[in-house]
Amino acid sequence: MSDPLPHLTGPLAERYRVLQVLGEGGMGVVYEAEQIEPVRRRVALKLLKVGMDSRSFVARFAAERQALAVMDHPNIAKVLDAGSTEEGRPYYVMELVPGLPLTQFCDEQRLGTRGRLELFMDVCHAVQHAHQKGVIHRDLKPTNVLVMVRDDRPIPKVIDFGIAKAIGGSLTERTLVTEHGRPMGTAAYMSPEQWDAAQLDIDTRSDIYSLGVMLYELLVGRLPVDPHALVRAGVGAAALLRDTAPVPPSAWFQSGDQVAITAAKERDTAPQVLVRELRGDLDWITLKAMDHDRRGRYATAHELALDIGRHLRSEPVVAGRPSASYRLGRFARRHRIGVAAAAATMVAVIGFVAMTLVQASRVARERDRAEAAAATATALNRFLTEALLSPDPIEGIGKDATMVEALDSAVARLRAHPVESPAAHAAVNSAIGWAYYRLGLYDQAGPLLLEALAIRRRAPTGDSAELSESLLRVGAWYEIRAQVDSAARLYQEALSLREGGGSSDLSLASVLTRVGSLLRDRDDKVGARRALDEADTIYRRRDDTAGIAAVDNHMGLLLYAEQDLGGAVTRLEASLAARRRLYGRHPLVAEVLSNLGAVLEDQRRLDEAEASYREAMAIGIERLGADNDMVTSVMNNLALLLAGRGKTAEAERLYRQALATDQRKFGPDHPFVGTDALNLASLLCRAGDPVEGLTLARRAREIMRTHQGADSWEAATATLANGGCLTRLRRFSEAEAALHGGLQVLEREFGAGHWRVDSARSRLRTLYEAWGKPERAREYGR
Repeated sequence: MSDPLPHLTGPLAERYRVLQVLGEGGMGVVYEAEQIEPVRRRVALKLLKVGMDSRSFVARFAAERQALAVMDHPNIAKVLDAGSTEEGRPYYVMELVPGLPLTQFCDEQRLGTRGRLELFMDVCHAVQHAHQKGVIHRDLKPTNVLVMVRDDRPIPKVIDFGIAKAIGGSLTERTLVTEHGRPMGTAAYMSPEQWDAAQLDIDTRSDIYSLGVMLYELLVGRLPVDPHALVRAGVGAAALLRDTAPVPPSAWFQSGDQVAITAAKERDTAPQVLVRELRGDLDWITLKAMDHDRRGRYATAHELALDIGRHLRSEPVVAGRPSASYRLGRFARRHRIGVAAAAATMVAVIGFVAMTLVQASRVARERDRAEAAAATATALNRFLTEALLSPDPIEGIGKDATMVEALDSAVARLRAHPVESPAAHAAVNSAIGWAYYRLGLYDQAGPLLLEALAIRRRAPTGDSAELSESLLRVGAWYEIRAQVDSAARLYQEALSLREGGGSSDLSLASVLTRVGSLLRDRDDKVGARRALDEADTIYRRRDDTAGIAAVDNHMGLLLYAEQDLGGAVTRLEASLAARRRLYGRHPLVAEVLSNLGAVLEDQRRLDEAEASYREAMAIGIERLGADNDMVTSVMNNLALLLAGRGKTAEAERLYRQALATDQRKFGPDHPFVGTDALNLASLLCRAGDPVEGLTLARRAREIMRTHQGADSWEAATATLANGGCLTRLRRFSEAEAALHGGLQVLEREFGAGHWRVDSARSRLRTLYEAWGKPERAREYGR
């Protein structure tokens, strides 16, 4: 129980009048007071509690007063006066902070993630100042950071250095240390070393841990570890913290529990939006600050603030994974159009790799490497001349051979007469394998590309550009076969080689363009923009038109994902114009036409969209053949548009052609086949045979559950198609269960108001209308 309002006497009473109790700590009571002279203002007056006048408490109170007195920072409450009452009770006077605790202020103001981070950076700077003055706070928590508003700007103020510790004894002869066996601080925010009774060398990194817990609470709305469990553990709390891996902040908003929903509302957003905002940078930054081993934390509060600033500016952060894997992130499940476009994108990537090889041989600093490159080029040229260009009908391939026959002949010659130089052998394998890949002959491409990679890995003084070429090509092969984890590892390794030096900036830009595409596909828009902007800067500095066009294409897709349709059209049209000038009727032109068609379709410019799709499909068939993945991808896009325009017969024909092609090429369980089956099922259930549609929808659902997960939105979309078919077949109870199950997943993933959720609700409305339940139908809107 706190003291009643104290009766001040003597000089203290002449200067101050106590108004009310503001708060109470372990040592003292804080009162709101009115300063009478030399100026009139409201202040906070802190008095040592009655009965706590032992030497140790007086020393601690004096240490706190001295700690505050040496600090001068806009985010730390200032000491205005200090002394002792006539009864000998120490006091000090500090500025009054008329504000709310940090988390309460953020919640009441419904601040989003950026606003919370900007306030938190100010807190970090204040703590850094304290550390520079030789003071560790040791009780950092939201209630010790009050936020006041001045000139419409929120200003956090760190208060209560009541259990602060001086670093190196510079503040007072009675430097405060934790009493042996009695941890000081607030359980939820204490570092493992603060709980450890044997740990006497508490340093500034303990405050970093507390800042990490505060950041976690600011972002998530809950604490990383149950404080009651820590209190119950007592002396075992340090071990508990070291053995408990905190849940990454973003993971809470995937749980869908009521706390997550409430926290999202307090941030004026939806849980799925917070997942995207927190996943990656902010997960890594928070967990690094809270590392149970203080050697793994940020060394200073300033470093923590710098990393948050990097995140806010969309720059790479220090926390988290090594640079290559950070830039790439974990490989997301690919969307159909992204995978199909990837093959064409890789043409430009590998073109730059080849350019780099030539340039490297010209400017190599080491003579032996230059000579090795020349020998490889000579051997490669001899092989290609003999295998592909010989006019002799016996030794050569003949004048009427197709491209595939030419490649098959080259492989047969390679097996019969291996190239002597390992480097040249790898170059031949890589070139032929990539040609097979571009033709969509993946079974023939794989062994050659894998062998080239193995040879280049074994090379004792391997060229990083050659190895990178193989990593990119094998990664693309894995990717098209839906082996996304394997693809991700190789792309990460390729980027590491590029960043490690030894290659041109154009080579690095080509890999960054690829990375930007992948990060966009996994909905990491910030990471995608960062990689694409970096690549764009390099290409424009080098005036590389082809590279700029590639970035414009991918940036257009990124803007499309962000629903900036006007910006997307501008970038895609720039890319299309550049590629028409560079290549004429080329698959890279078809790629941009297909992407542009999708954006034009969303703008309801349907005639232009249809024309764009048709030209893309014609170029693809002409240059790559009707069985190529990019062609079947455009077929799906065009069929979807045609179905929406009532041209169901042509749409059905295109869907069936794409499905048959992908089944033949990839097998019955590939994600491409799942997408094709779902598209055709949806059409049949609306305007065709719902029995066949139901069979296809079920097949699509099983494929998507296998590849994307049972609770994925892709699997939920297939479940909704099942429900639509069941409605057409008047199997209403089964349809109801399927549609509600799909709707729940989409609401959790995208939130109310998303077009996918609206579409699912429309299906339920159709169900209840057909079922003769108009009152239930009205629950799902008009």
